[in-house]
Amino acid sequence: MSLVAYNGITLPFPFTTSFAQEAVYESSSTDWYLNRFIIQVQCVLNSNFVAELLPALMVNNAPISSNPADIKNAIYTKLMTPRQSLSFKVNGVEMIPGAIVSGKTVDAQNGPQPQRCILNQLTNKSFILTWSCIANYWINNSAGLNAASPVVTNAVGGTILYNRWEEIQDIDNRQFTTLTRTGRAVIRSDNADGVTVDQVRSAMIPTQPPAGFLRRSSRYVVDKSGLGIDYAVVDVEVFKKPPAPAYEATGAYHEKAAGVMGAMRHGQVNIRLRGAKDTPQHILIERAVTLASAKLHVRGHALGKKGFDIITDAQLNVNLFDNEIEFFMTAMMGSTQELIGGNAIAAFKNPVALTYTPLSDEFPDYVPDYGNSHGTANVFLQAAAYYDPNLTNTIVRDTTRQLNVGKQPGAK
Repeated sequence: MSLVAYNGITLPFPFTTSFAQEAVYESSSTDWYLNRFIIQVQCVLNSNFVAELLPALMVNNAPISSNPADIKNAIYTKLMTPRQSLSFKVNGVEMIPGAIVSGKTVDAQNGPQPQRCILNQLTNKSFILTWSCIANYWINNSAGLNAASPVVTNAVGGTILYNRWEEIQDIDNRQFTTLTRTGRAVIRSDNADGVTVDQVRSAMIPTQPPAGFLRRSSRYVVDKSGLGIDYAVVDVEVFKKPPAPAYEATGAYHEKAAGVMGAMRHGQVNIRLRGAKDTPQHILIERAVTLASAKLHVRGHALGKKGFDIITDAQLNVNLFDNEIEFFMTAMMGSTQELIGGNAIAAFKNPVALTYTPLSDEFPDYVPDYGNSHGTANVFLQAAAYYDPNLTNTIVRDTTRQLNVGKQPGAK
């Protein structure tokens, strides 16, 4: 004998016309992440069952109405309301143990979801009710070692249902690699901690690039159900890392030999550093000055005892609206014996001093602090909440976005 209860209504003497349990796999057909239950039952409703069906319809131990249509209308809303408690028992054994373990009315996929409620009138006081419902739960059954009831129990599952991704490697003509990871993570709506999918973003998605790479971009999309998050992470291989705490760096070293037999030599360093929103801009300036000075010092002393000891020009550009700075420094070396007699050309062949990049060469494993996957804005993504059009005085809107629009000068 089966017993079906939903949203506080127990259907009397139900006849089960369908009870299907399906394994649900994610799109790659790799991870089995849900058990789907498809239930359809029939029962005979009569005014004599009103007390058991819906006690609210009873007044002085008598039903408000004996009309089966009134009874049907009274229970229809309850039977068709989604995300309510569901129980299906056969011979006293719960057939959907996932509903019991969760301790919540909602299932793992924003359900249960009633599908239909059909009324076929038999007499003036009775009718046949056909009701069907779809529910999704994570079932992790374990069999007992004895004949105690229940023989099979469902263990409590975790928050994450699955996290699957694919990786793409693009190699350019210079053998530099671009790594792209795209994937999807899905949580269960009946998770014990009540977390949203964006709260597990950092745990499921890599926040730091592999060695020798920098992060180019990250993209996250929370789907409309609020249970899935799609992501794409792009990392690019670089020749040298920027100096800490910069996130991007470009620059060049220029050297010029002039005068008789190249006896006069100038060295110039041009560098541009870019940081994150919270990277101190004055630290970027200090790093740029240090890098330029060190480059000229090392290169100059590789050419002669005096080195580049005369600074002829220095220029600093600070972007006022972006975290970016540029620094230029030019130094001159006086005429020395080492530069005369053709050694000026030979000096260009010094590989160490010419290719040396201060700060970056000393710290090749530096990785910018990408922090968690929410970025410096720390924006959490959400989908629309459950909405019931039967509720009055409700407005569907996103209450998490607050706009501070300042008045323009002179505005009243």
